[in-house]
Amino acid sequence: MLFPEWQGKRIDLIKRAHREMEDLGLDILNVLTVLEYGYDCPAAKRKRGTVERCLRRNNKVIRIVIKEGEFVYPDGYVENIWWLIHASIETFKPERLKI
Repeated sequence: MLFPEWQGKRIDLIKRAHREMEDLGLDILNVLTVLEYGYDCPAAKRKRGTVERCLRRNNKVIRIVIKEGEFVYPDGYVENIWWLIHASIETFKPERLKI
């Protein structure tokens, strides 16, 4: 599985997000797990077509941000995909929850 899919579109990385994932010790399967089993992050206002999902593990929160976009192949074929634009691991703080 080179490029996993979420909601019928494959997930690809931008260079900055790839470096963030390397620094945090995450891989693309961790990203897929957060997208499938995570929840919408609280107080997250993003542009249309951008999805921010979080998953809590013990006292840490894994945050993944993906954006809907296009990938153009050299032969001119255009594919709609998800671009992974941000990955982070944060300490869980209950005061961040706005319920």
